[in-house]
Amino acid sequence: MKNLKQAVCLGAVSYLALSLNSIQGVQAQSSLPAITVDPPNRIVRAATTRRAATTSPRATARRAAPAVPQVPVADRPGGFNSTAQLGAPPPSYAGGQVATGGRVGLLGNRSVFDTPFSVTNITSQHIKNTQAASLSDIIAADPSVRSHSARGSYYDQYVIRGFHILNAEVLYDGLYGIIPDNTFPAEFAERVEIFKGPNAFLNGVSLSGNIAGAINVVPKRAAEFPITSITGSYATNSTGGTHIDYSRRYGPEKEFGVRVNGVYRGGDSVVKDNGHTIGAFAVSTDYRSDRFRATADFGRQNQRDTRTASFVMVAPASPVPAAPKADTNIAPPWTYVDNINTYGLGRAEYDLAPNLTIFGAVGGADNKFDGLTFTPTVQNASGAYNATTSYYLVNSHTISTEAGVRAKFATGPITHKVVVAGTYLDQKSQIPTLLSPAGFTGNIYRTNNPARPALTGPNTGSSSALQLSGIALTDTMYALNDRVQLTVGARHQEIAGQGFSLAGVQTAAYDKSKVTPSAGIVVKPLEKLSLYANYIEAFTRGPVAPVGSSNVGQIFAPIMSVSKEVGAKYDFGSIGMTLAFFDITQPTGITDPTTRRFDIAGEQRNRGIEYTIFGELKPGLRALGGVTLLDGKLEKTAGGINDRKTAFGAPDVSLTFGLDADVPYVPGFALNGRVIYTSSQFVTADNTKQIPEWTRLDLGARYAFMFDRTPMVARFNIENVMGDDYWASSARGFLSRGAPRTFLFSLTADLNPALDAARPAIYTK
Repeated sequence: MKNLKQAVCLGAVSYLALSLNSIQGVQAQSSLPAITVDPPNRIVRAATTRRAATTSPRATARRAAPAVPQVPVADRPGGFNSTAQLGAPPPSYAGGQVATGGRVGLLGNRSVFDTPFSVTNITSQHIKNTQAASLSDIIAADPSVRSHSARGSYYDQYVIRGFHILNAEVLYDGLYGIIPDNTFPAEFAERVEIFKGPNAFLNGVSLSGNIAGAINVVPKRAAEFPITSITGSYATNSTGGTHIDYSRRYGPEKEFGVRVNGVYRGGDSVVKDNGHTIGAFAVSTDYRSDRFRATADFGRQNQRDTRTASFVMVAPASPVPAAPKADTNIAPPWTYVDNINTYGLGRAEYDLAPNLTIFGAVGGADNKFDGLTFTPTVQNASGAYNATTSYYLVNSHTISTEAGVRAKFATGPITHKVVVAGTYLDQKSQIPTLLSPAGFTGNIYRTNNPARPALTGPNTGSSSALQLSGIALTDTMYALNDRVQLTVGARHQEIAGQGFSLAGVQTAAYDKSKVTPSAGIVVKPLEKLSLYANYIEAFTRGPVAPVGSSNVGQIFAPIMSVSKEVGAKYDFGSIGMTLAFFDITQPTGITDPTTRRFDIAGEQRNRGIEYTIFGELKPGLRALGGVTLLDGKLEKTAGGINDRKTAFGAPDVSLTFGLDADVPYVPGFALNGRVIYTSSQFVTADNTKQIPEWTRLDLGARYAFMFDRTPMVARFNIENVMGDDYWASSARGFLSRGAPRTFLFSLTADLNPALDAARPAIYTK
């Protein structure tokens, strides 16, 4: 039956491709142009005249052609060749679902095909068309990345190449410590840039020292044309939402920009009786002149979740139970989580000379968490559990900074791009944790309504301070008409941390530093073929005991990780393909299922092969996806008892493949489908327990049309079409459930449309 479901899922998307295989031929015979819903970011909107009172397609679509930039895109601020990096983001690749490049830490914006690392840069077009609500929804497009957050959970977590990272470790415009700790609205992102592999050399040390990779959110900034759009959305069971997007540029040369985004979502989520409400806004401003550019971003987010989903642990004597129905809520009615996040970031750069730029950034965040949660531990195959209750009141304050200089010069036949950058992050956190003196029992297969326990148990909380400072130097050398690109560099990193009891008594302290090297090379034997290799050592903060462990908040000493990778990338013009072979080693931590204590338990070595494809297979047919084959092993475990065992939460196979296709003869109408497959995963280090493989099929449609001279886009998506119930992830030894069948609908009105000659008309319906 399981193989039949996988065959149906794969067949459905394959049928979508085959049924639309004739698009190119049909469109060649038809006079109807392909429809592109989202305009390019750098279109300069010409002054418009009053529209005639007619429903003629030509009348509704007529605009002046945009001005052609005099400076090549790659040499403009933000371009791949420029030392100035504040500007329009790199343009989209064919099909519009990913970008041609993105930020690679201190190296700045780099083309995907000139980067000696594995990167995926997801665009706002793809985010809108999949109706993503958070970063967990966005990263589903990458085969090497999986969500470790159960649907109905109050915060996002991820697994990249078999290693676990938290939402608090996501970068915001290149800085750690700024983004809200729990979730982040997908509507606020212009791009989501995914870097796979250790990145401490490029981005500095993350808050909990992960080496799996990095996720960078590029905030939306004022476009070259006015934007005034409003989107209404609805999701199973009764979650309604509104998103407002407003953008304007001011000044004789359009030098000042303002963009405002606001989101509100509220109601019962797809998980029964789980209430979810989020209200957030983000304001972005920017200024640009010939030599000086600056941006300033500010945001605030309030989020409340009631009867929120929880991770599930499995007792040592219990087998892994079958997954409950995905929409079943096992949380007691008195559980809740409140989050209030306030954040801001300013960034500026100045050109001392045409190829010499100084830059700096400073940001801060204030996060407040108030939650009454529970952690169930399953005792047997029938789903009975014992649970403990914890009350967390977390306050954290973070300051994050960056400063440096970029230079470009030549020495004989070799061109150099040199960057010197320093980073500093300071975070102070208080985590009072009150455990209930007695637990309660329940079952994961039914709704439970235990009485709320009195929280009079021991207060096991703590407070901590963390300082992360470093300085890095890198030189990228270009030779033979850029056919050979060698990047070498080193970072001096200092990590200092202090732990305190609630009474203010210092319980732990360390101050360590180390110099780590990095190197990467790109060789182009053919114009479109890039062969690359990299080596990175990462000296990072030790892991932090997670929520749910008995020593939550404990900071472990700094760790060393090493990554090696070789691969190839080919640009077919409208289709891009990448192939990577990687080997990553890092110390690993585990939460003991009996004592619930989190400790370092040896090393985890993940080796694998990663293949990705993106772009436009033919006019009107877009593809995005790939497959990752992973061999994750444990090494140097205590007494060697688990050496060579498969790492938990590290599936052997992860596959994602999606198609997005325009429908012939129906202008503005498009279909999309995506298959996500993940093989079985072990739950324990001794490999005695595992969760089974799972496959998810997502389908969707959208229709762009005119209503009363207003461009509109209606989108309809179904996640988990087959309605399967499954355990999605076992990272860190915790089980998270997969998404139930979810219906998503949204309607966007473009109240200030910006069309140009390159964008076909949206015909009046």
